[in-house]
Amino acid sequence: VIALLMVVYKFSLTYVLKLFGWSEVFFINSIGLPFNSGTLIMGALFAGAFYFGLRYTKKKQLPHCKYYGIVCFVLVPWFLLLDDTPNPSQCKGGGKRKQSF
Repeated sequence: VIALLMVVYKFSLTYVLKLFGWSEVFFINSIGLPFNSGTLIMGALFAGAFYFGLRYTKKKQLPHCKYYGIVCFVLVPWFLLLDDTPNPSQCKGGGKRKQSF
């Protein structure tokens, strides 16, 4: 149990949030989509991966893997709620930096 928690806190929290941040920057800067579009797209990819993973474990009759998938599906969104960095549009001044000389 302790090892599972260490893996979740070490890898899920850091790398999943880094992946969501990368996708947010990519979809905003490269493709020109609005804010939070990268997060929504990456969230849909994660949900699809978990859905097809659970469907695969049901088809292959691997119940222990199904439970691990459900636990991860519950924990990953909880970690994403911890990321409370505001959008630039929510910042004071509309996200524009004031130049000081």
